[in-house]
Amino acid sequence: MSTWTLAGDGSFKPFENFTFTLPQPGPVAASQSASRPHQAVIEPSGHHMLVPDLGADLIRIFGIDNTTNALRELQLLQLKPGSDPRHAVFWTHANNGTYHRLHRRHVPSVNKHVYLYVVTEITNSIIGYSVTHQSNGTLQFNELFTTTTFGGAAPPPGAAAAEILVTVRLYTSISADSQADLLPGRQPARRFKPP
Repeated sequence: MSTWTLAGDGSFKPFENFTFTLPQPGPVAASQSASRPHQAVIEPSGHHMLVPDLGADLIRIFGIDNTTNALRELQLLQLKPGSDPRHAVFWTHANNGTYHRLHRRHVPSVNKHVYLYVVTEITNSIIGYSVTHQSNGTLQFNELFTTTTFGGAAPPPGAAAAEILVTVRLYTSISADSQADLLPGRQPARRFKPP
């Protein structure tokens, strides 16, 4: 995984590099023979970056230095073996009932409930967590639910969860070799209402 500095003129330069290894391949050797960081998402406070790692069945959590923007690996959020976490998105629910799309801007988490939703590629699952900031600078994750990307129904053969988006609803998309065969007569996207 690499980070870059971005200048005001739009140019960028290499900043940091991280290399991850696995002690052994995951249970699905075809896609879990190596670490595969797949996305970087900034946590709502702007102090943490989360990186779903498909090959390692975990989410890598980094602290972001407020002065230098350097990253420091803080902790790992372990998922079930063979799940293949692909993408994640944050969502907050303010006490006054307003909703914010956190992947677009930083919203202070004071008086707001912070949630993390993870979509997994192999198991076609959505996992919901509540997120709490700890005094030592780490994050605490409390799993709230796990469901399939097909609204609780079993995913059809060949389905692979691909994307997750949250507005006032939670959306996922599915990829497959032939989406026409996957969901005849239907769009390969699902909509869920967060708790």
